[in-house]
Amino acid sequence: ARTWNKAANTTLYAHWQEKTWSDWYYASSYGGGNGTEANPYIISTAEHLARLAYATYNNLQTTSGRYDKNAYYKQIADIDLNAHEWVPIGRSGYTFAGKYDGLLYGIKGLRINSTSNYMGLFGYTSNGVLISNITVSAATINTTGTFAGVIVGYIGGGTTTVKNCKVRNSTITASNYVGGITGNLTNSVIQSSHVENCTIKATASGSYACGIAYLGSYGSVKDCSVVGTSITGTNINIISQNGYETTISACYGNGTLNGTETKSMYGNSSAWTNWSLVPNVNGGLPVQKGLYHIGGFTDPQEIYNYLTGQGYTVIS
Repeated sequence: ARTWNKAANTTLYAHWQEKTWSDWYYASSYGGGNGTEANPYIISTAEHLARLAYATYNNLQTTSGRYDKNAYYKQIADIDLNAHEWVPIGRSGYTFAGKYDGLLYGIKGLRINSTSNYMGLFGYTSNGVLISNITVSAATINTTGTFAGVIVGYIGGGTTTVKNCKVRNSTITASNYVGGITGNLTNSVIQSSHVENCTIKATASGSYACGIAYLGSYGSVKDCSVVGTSITGTNINIISQNGYETTISACYGNGTLNGTETKSMYGNSSAWTNWSLVPNVNGGLPVQKGLYHIGGFTDPQEIYNYLTGQGYTVIS
């Protein structure tokens, strides 16, 4: 916006910046509960969810002395976040370390436009976290920073489990380490989670972009899928990029890959297992036997025959 200052014969420019959920729009309390396992805090509105983001970002405590970032949460209704930009739940220094159960309800319209690292619904998680039963749709995450994923930007040290989460019709862009579920998975597990019809892009030279997650050390991805998704970056993978002592098992993916595929969606090359060569699968590189359980088959050749017989294209 601009205004004309006649006396000074100048034009004054005003910079407008959209307020986020955590600036003005968070609730003063949750929808019920006391944050314990037996009586979790209730999340039923966007304002309740923003309360969790605000409290975690600022390391707040309840009157009982319990930190919000360490509590138990239960979502009991669908939530629309489109009205305002989102600030992630947890950041470096004040990480989310609680339990969040979405009870299969949806969160739609999440919007982030940032220059910071660790962008997602949850920004940074640490020890003992469980995030489960969330479906996020129509999310748009755009940051010039690193580590971005729709569910969690960065899953750090300590054991975090992301289970039965879905991401649909969303766009995630960051400079490096970008995933449909998370931008980094260290010493943690993603299980039974799925990415559908998304666009995932890492913009920096030498960057990593993956359908599910970039796997740091001791990470595990199992029973997950990526379908109808476009992935762009220097080093890309339809499921995950493997790190040290990591595991990818019982996963399936198809989509459009724009970059150099790292060929690691079929498992850790250092694992002790049986291998076989399957025509038109994994670019002719070895594939681990018993890694998949699709259509009742575990042998890679039988799985290939089954998928192509069902009309699926197996990405090599």
